[in-house]
Amino acid sequence: MRRRLMLFGGAVIIIGGGMAALLGYLGGEPGEIRVSLEPERPQAAVSEQFTLDVTIENVSLDTVTITGIGFDDALLDGVTVVQSDPPFRGSEDRSYPLYGSWTEYTLDRDILDGNTLTVSFTMQGTVAGVHSGDVTVWVDGTPFARARRAELEIAVR
Repeated sequence: MRRRLMLFGGAVIIIGGGMAALLGYLGGEPGEIRVSLEPERPQAAVSEQFTLDVTIENVSLDTVTITGIGFDDALLDGVTVVQSDPPFRGSEDRSYPLYGSWTEYTLDRDILDGNTLTVSFTMQGTVAGVHSGDVTVWVDGTPFARARRAELEIAVR
């Protein structure tokens, strides 16, 4: 009986350690890109459109694939995405315990080593207030996609 408990305890430790490593990997940000937002604190009136530039720099020696850009639900409570340049292929609402809830705009764009990609989002204010959350850039990876986050605060008046 004692031996079974020791084996069970060992299995729990191994599985728990593996899960912790997996969650750490999934929660980690990709080091191969840098993300910047311009303007850093956009302002707009209700029904007014504005542009948010998301610039993604590939700082690795390999090509990276940007699968999509997501906006936290808290941001989209006050603004809506009208379009982007380059255009996104579609959008999907997502929700995961580690990352939260967001709408992801699919891009599937390659960035060669040392190059940058700027995605200009046309957005429109919908609800007055200060809305803050993350803009998340998803990088295709093996075996899992990973995300680089940039915090954004939008004032809608």
